Amino acid sequence: MPVSAVMKTRAVRAVAERDKYIADPVLFCREALGLELDWWQAEAMREISKDPFARVAVAAARGSGKTYGFQAPLIAWFMACFAPCRVVTTAPTWRQVEQLGWRDLGTIMSKAKKRPPVLPLKTKWELPMDRFAMGVSPEKPDRIEGPHSDNVLIVVDEAKSVTRDIRRRLRGSFSTCKRANEVACSTPWDKQSEFFDNCTSVEWVHFIVPASKSKYIRKEWIERMGRELGEDSPLYRSQVLAEFVDVSDTALIALEWLERARQGLGGDPEGDAIMGVDVARFGPDASVIYIRRGPYVVHGESFRGEDVMPVANRCAARIKEYRVGKSIVDSTGIGSGVASRLRELGHDCDDFEAGAGAVDDTKYKNVRAEAFWCLREAFREGRVDLSMIPEERYRALVQELTTIEYRFEEGGAIQIEKKEKWRAKASAMSEEKVAHSPDDADALSMAFYVPGDAGVWGADDYAGVRVEMIARREVLA
Repeated sequence: MPVSAVMKTRAVRAVAERDKYIADPVLFCREALGLELDWWQAEAMREISKDPFARVAVAAARGSGKTYGFQAPLIAWFMACFAPCRVVTTAPTWRQVEQLGWRDLGTIMSKAKKRPPVLPLKTKWELPMDRFAMGVSPEKPDRIEGPHSDNVLIVVDEAKSVTRDIRRRLRGSFSTCKRANEVACSTPWDKQSEFFDNCTSVEWVHFIVPASKSKYIRKEWIERMGRELGEDSPLYRSQVLAEFVDVSDTALIALEWLERARQGLGGDPEGDAIMGVDVARFGPDASVIYIRRGPYVVHGESFRGEDVMPVANRCAARIKEYRVGKSIVDSTGIGSGVASRLRELGHDCDDFEAGAGAVDDTKYKNVRAEAFWCLREAFREGRVDLSMIPEERYRALVQELTTIEYRFEEGGAIQIEKKEKWRAKASAMSEEKVAHSPDDADALSMAFYVPGDAGVWGADDYAGVRVEMIARREVLA
C-alpha cells in the first residue's frame, strides 16, 4: 500500500478514535489512561462531554479524588480530543498549582496506556495541532488573562479560596469560544464564597461528594475523624460530610490561610528559634509546645499529665535540640514554675501573662489579644509555614483557629473570645463532650508574639522590643 494511503488510513482511524473518546470520556480514561473512575468523576466528565458550555462544581470530602481522579484525567481527555485548545489551571497558591494538580497530571500521563508524543512539564504541556495547557499563579492577578482558542477548559482547584477577581479574569475569552468549559473543585467551607454560589446555581452542574460516597475513603478514617473533631464541628462537616458551613465574619483566622500555610513557603529555616509553651493544669487541657524559625514552624507537640519539673525538662530538651534563642511561657498557674526553672537553667525565657495590658493598649484589650492578632496578620499575609508539623497538630490548629472569634470593644480595642466561651462551643461540638481549651492556638500565638507589632521577627529583634515593653510597663506602674 502506498505511503500516502497508509497515512490517510491512520488519519481516519485517529479521527474515529478521537470522536469515540469525545462521546465517552470514561472510556478514554479506561483505555488511554488505565483509570477506573469513581461514580461522580464519571458523571462529571460526561456532563462536560455532552455540553460544550457546561460548568461543573464539585464539593467533595477530603481525599475523595478531586485532583488525581478527576481534574488530571479531565485535562488529559480535553487535550487529546480537542484541537486547537487551551487549558488553564489555578489554585489558591502557586505551590498548590505546581505540586498538586500538575504533579498528578505528570504521574498519570507517564503511566498512561496510550502515552502522548510529549509529556507534561512542570506547569506546561504542549501538543501538536495547537494544543496547550498551563498553570497560572493566583499571586499575580494582573498577569492573568482569559485564554484564546476555539476550545477552552478552566480548572480551579480548591475553589473555595480562589478570589472572584481571578476567576472572572480567566473567563475573559469565553464569549468567542466554540467550547468553553469551567470546573471548580474544593472541599466546601464558607457559604459566602463564590464556590458556594457555584454549588447552588442553576447555571452550574454540581456534585456533592461526602466521604461515605467515595470509593477512595475508608470507613475507619471517617469514624476516627468523628471522634477527633466531633461530628458537629465545622471542620468535620466540611472535610468529611462535604457540607458548607456558616463562617462568622469575626472568625480569627480563615481556613484558606491555614491551608496555604500547610502547603509551605519553600526554602529552609535558618537562625535562632522562638518557642511558645502553653502549660496545662491537670484535667482535659494539654500542654503544648510550638517552635518556629522565622515563619517556619519546625516543631509542635502536645502532652498531658506532667507536673512542673517534667514539663520544664521537656522544654529544656527542645531548646537544646532546636537551638531556641527565646522561650515564651504561659505563666498562669504552674506555668510560672516552668518559666522560673528554665531561667534557672540559664535559658532566655519570658513570662506570658494573657490578661496583662497590651503594649499597644489603644488597639488591643490585653496581651492575649495582641498575641493572637500578631498570629492572624502573619497568616493573612502568608508569612507562616505549617508544612513541617504532624497532621494531628495541623488538624488541632485548624479546629481551634477557625472557631476562635474576636470583637471590637468600646473605644475600638480588639478582644479575643474568652476561653470559657470557646470551651463551651468546643464541648457542644464534641461527641465526647470534653471541654478543653484552645491549647494549640495559645501556644502558637505565643511563638509568634512580637509586642507592639504584627510581624514575624527573629529572636534578636524580639529582644529589643522586649526592653521597650518592660520599660513602658515600669513607667505605667
